Amino acid sequence: MSCQLTWNYNNYKSNVNEGEEIDVAILTSDVALTGVDNNALNDLFGQLVLDITKTKMEDIDVYQENYNIIYSSQDSKVIGSLYVVTGYQQPATDGFQTTLKNVSGTISAQGIFSMFNDGTAIIQYNNETGRRCLSLYVRK
Repeated sequence: MSCQLTWNYNNYKSNVNEGEEIDVAILTSDVALTGVDNNALNDLFGQLVLDITKTKMEDIDVYQENYNIIYSSQDSKVIGSLYVVTGYQQPATDGFQTTLKNVSGTISAQGIFSMFNDGTAIIQYNNETGRRCLSLYVRK
């Protein structure tokens, strides 16, 4: 079983702290839940808080990304949350946008996402459109 959460890089609200060796960014965005056949879920509100730490080496940047997603009902009652941790390296670049097509991470989840706890997340990046897709997979 799987489901997907989507958002767009171009819609991030950001707080960036750039240093000589380490850059840190806190990015937020609304998130849409897709790939689930349940009309009740259409009325939910999802919010992503993405914490990125980039350690700058000579030719390589080392990233740790922490995805925190909370889903709430119209009356602001939290009905599910998930936390995904990823780590990867890529050639050095300016800014925080990845040059990779996808990365994987481990899921910690509660509420409506609890079936994915200890599962795997794959985050796909389309840097031409800015689209981001986080797919959740149960642990087998």
